[in-house]
This record gives sequence, C-alpha cells and structure tokens, in this order.
Amino acid sequence: MRAPLATRMTMTLLLLSGCTGGSTSAKVNAEKHEATSHSEPAVTSQAVASQAPVASADPGAQAATATVKEARHRLSGGFPTIRALAETVLEALKDRDTGALTSFRVTEREYKEVIFPEFPQAKPGNNVPVDFHWNLLNLKSLKGAQDSVDDLGGQDFELMDVIATKGIADYATYRIWNKVELKVRRKMDGKESQIRVFGSVVEVDGDFKILSFPS
Repeated sequence: MRAPLATRMTMTLLLLSGCTGGSTSAKVNAEKHEATSHSEPAVTSQAVASQAPVASADPGAQAATATVKEARHRLSGGFPTIRALAETVLEALKDRDTGALTSFRVTEREYKEVIFPEFPQAKPGNNVPVDFHWNLLNLKSLKGAQDSVDDLGGQDFELMDVIATKGIADYATYRIWNKVELKVRRKMDGKESQIRVFGSVVEVDGDFKILSFPS
C-alpha cells in the first residue's frame, strides 16, 4: 500500500536535509584541518627562531668589545702634550682654582686599573692592597694641590719649559715623567724661576695627566 503523497514528500525532505547536513559538517571539518595545517608551521618556526642561539662571530660585536677593552687602558680628559697640561695648570694656579688642579689628576679607576698593576708593589708577594696605595696618594695630593695654590696662587706665569727632574720611566703600557718642575717667567716683573706645582705626570697613549701633587 503506497503512503499518502504528503507523507512521501516529508520523507524526501528529511533525506535531503540529512545529506546536506553531512556535507556541511565535512566541509567545516576540512576547513578546520586546513587552517590547522597552515597555522602549525608558523608557530613552530617562531618557537625555533626564539630558541636559536645568538651568533658569537658578529664582527660588530667583536669590534665593540675591543673598543671597550682599549678604552679601559686610556685616560679620560687627558691633555695631548705635557706642555698643554702645564699651561692649563698655570691658568688654574693664577685663578687660585684648587678644584681645577685636582681634576687634572688620574682618577681612582685609572690608578687602579691602568697605573698600579705595572708598579712593583703590585707583584705577587706584596700584601699591601691597592686601596691603601690609592688612599695614601689621594690624601697627599689633595693637600699638595692646596699647598700649591697657597704658595703660588694668583700669580701670572709664562711657561718656558717642562723638566722631568728625575727622568722619564717607561712601563709596559705607559710612561711616567718623574718629579716635574716648570721653568717660568713671571709676567709682572719678568723674573724667571723653576717652580714645582705638581709631582709626577703619567703619559698613556699620548694623553697626559698628573699622577700626584707633592705635599
């Protein structure tokens, strides 16, 4: 017995609906798989890139490191010649500027890292720490700079010559002009004399700074 026409049409619509739904679901699953297959390599690539080691043979990085190492063995604010240093010292002396005089000295870092390591006192077996040597030198130099201003400050001198009275000592990476004195002419009356304003001078890579002031 055949089903009524209305019943057959309903069954047909249900069958068609089932087929369409299955096709749509498969299409969605396929799209999800395709999206996953495209996105996974990008994430993996990013992760690998983030874990990749930094190259150590970068010429720029090596050059920067070399520059830092070289800078540690130079003097900051040094003078190009010992005469330029001496002339500037005489100007500070005329102005009675003790602060300027002391600023022409080597710094604590320069003394400890550049100068002292080549002194005999730094050799193995000498138990006196570098801090002791620096503190002693610093205290004497501060007093010596003030003594120079008290004795010679306010006078206007013309520089004639720079004399290392105890000679020049060569070390591995620098040289020291020992017990420096200045031959000068006083501008007020033309009187010539030889004065001692500072002690020794250190020369590093063509830069000059005062190592100490006498006290």
